[in-house]
Amino acid sequence: MGFGWAQVRGISYSTMGRPVRATVHHSDGSVSRVWVDLPQRKRIENLSGQPTYIENADAEYRWHDDEGVMIRAMKSPSRLVVTMGGVGPENLLTAYRYWPQSSENLLGTPSEPREVQVRGRQGWQVEFASTRRGIQATTYVIDAELGVALAWSQGEEWMELSDPVLDEDFDDDLFVWDGEVRDQEEQISIQQREHEDKQHRLAVMPRSDPTWLPSKVTTTVDDGDPKTGAMDLTATLQHSQVMVRRWLTELDEPAPIWQSEFYSHTHRGQQGPWTIEIRSQHQLAEGDGQRILDSIPPVPPPAQSPAEIRADLERERLAAQEAEETAALGTGRLLSSYLGGHASLLIRTDFTDNGLWRETALAAMAPQPSDFDDDTEFQAGLTCIDHPENDGLTVPMLLELIGSGPPHYVFLADNETIVNPEHPIVAVDTSPAEWSEDTDLLRGQTIRIIPEQMWSIENNLSISNMGFDDFVRGTQPDGVYRGFPKPKPPAHILSTAELIDAVAQNTSTETLARLHHTVQELNDSSVWHISRVPDFTQHHTNVSEHDYRGANLVGRDEYLSAIAAAGSGLHLMVSIPRGYWYIVFEENTFRPIAAMMVQSPAPPPQQLAARATEHPPLRSD
Repeated sequence: MGFGWAQVRGISYSTMGRPVRATVHHSDGSVSRVWVDLPQRKRIENLSGQPTYIENADAEYRWHDDEGVMIRAMKSPSRLVVTMGGVGPENLLTAYRYWPQSSENLLGTPSEPREVQVRGRQGWQVEFASTRRGIQATTYVIDAELGVALAWSQGEEWMELSDPVLDEDFDDDLFVWDGEVRDQEEQISIQQREHEDKQHRLAVMPRSDPTWLPSKVTTTVDDGDPKTGAMDLTATLQHSQVMVRRWLTELDEPAPIWQSEFYSHTHRGQQGPWTIEIRSQHQLAEGDGQRILDSIPPVPPPAQSPAEIRADLERERLAAQEAEETAALGTGRLLSSYLGGHASLLIRTDFTDNGLWRETALAAMAPQPSDFDDDTEFQAGLTCIDHPENDGLTVPMLLELIGSGPPHYVFLADNETIVNPEHPIVAVDTSPAEWSEDTDLLRGQTIRIIPEQMWSIENNLSISNMGFDDFVRGTQPDGVYRGFPKPKPPAHILSTAELIDAVAQNTSTETLARLHHTVQELNDSSVWHISRVPDFTQHHTNVSEHDYRGANLVGRDEYLSAIAAAGSGLHLMVSIPRGYWYIVFEENTFRPIAAMMVQSPAPPPQQLAARATEHPPLRSD
């Protein structure tokens, strides 16, 4: 006879206060090793052994990726701790805290437990389908033997546990950190001191105080006698509220503070070397803006000339830029601290020229303009590793260091990167071999990318929007990726409303009816570029031979028949969550001939980071 929730909860309660360690697998592909010895000892580390969190009786330590140090928060009786959302790996080992015996449950009503297996261990799965505090529906699996939680999931996020061990005598050194550390209070105090210093200097500066503001007298009748004409009233003087801004006219106007958004009406004038701006919430009467400005006593100029101030500002800007660039270059970062994670790593493996390394790395991280009609820019989110221990690091050595875990791609700046005038950076595919659609492409496959195109490969690989194979196929004959060929201008451009009208012309099949329903939910502001394809032969081959790896396909057979019969025509791809639609139209009427939907299911836990598929672009007129 199966257990009920009360029995499963009792097994979970049996783990209270007992030391436990385990390996935790996360939905983003990362893996953590966790030790918990309540009430005060915890440790989390990645597969390379780098601790990311340590807690003991005196302090908490959290790894700071950007600075490569542990941030220490000392414990005290007066310390206030606020936990913001999410479930960490240590919470999986102490899941019993989420279902107290009282009715004030943190989760919703539990389902009847059912037997499942998680990574080879038997457990009881319980679903909390409804909640009382806005938490998403949650599922737990409780180990049938030990009572620890083997799995947790909310939506597409999940954690699973393997190799749990209870009642082990942990070494005290596990919960001690003797490496580089920075106190959290120190970070806060630096910012606080900077703020206080600025406020002190502002307080002693000459102020531009208006001595006149427009006013209005309003009265309220309190009492009186209509027969005799007696009356008591209260009179109130109401002043306008304005914001006054000033800056040296010879210098650039400073950016307005956020409060200025509430003062939309402006009046500007000159007062000696200053530009004075009066901002008001409501339109001022004619002449009132100038009268306010005239009421402000003259303010003497700063001791420095505008030219001297401008030079000081430029020096400060350059110093800040230098500090930011130095931090971005990752000098002194240890590679071992980032293995097992999902940062996009750029590892320096050649140390012959510091200047060219700096130039190349900064170019790879620099924002690049897009092809959009606005100011949109793309930028590679790289974490640079600059440490002499990586000098001469080769691809085989890198693969051995990474093992089977993430990261699933890595970038290297080797000697060829430094000496080649284009500075092409090496991209290494470190993902499991079974992820590749092309059996000829093995783990360790490399290509080179010019720095200006690093955003393209990094942005797409980091969100699994494209696979490494796609960029291999996009390289030029010399093995360097310089960007995909720019598509030719579309044959037609339709608004969303026009697309909906076009699709509505033919809903004669179940697939086209489904397409009609989908396009009605598209963003109204989108525009759709329809290309003319003179020959569907290659596209027919791609679709018919492509392995869609378990994706849900709708209308594939009728789509293949249609493009085979048509030979040429108008074509459009419409993106949808986890997939896309292919649509073929008649050339003159835009009447849809056929359509096909490709949509991946929610990624399974073991391959959540599996790459989404994309086809080569169709050749158009």
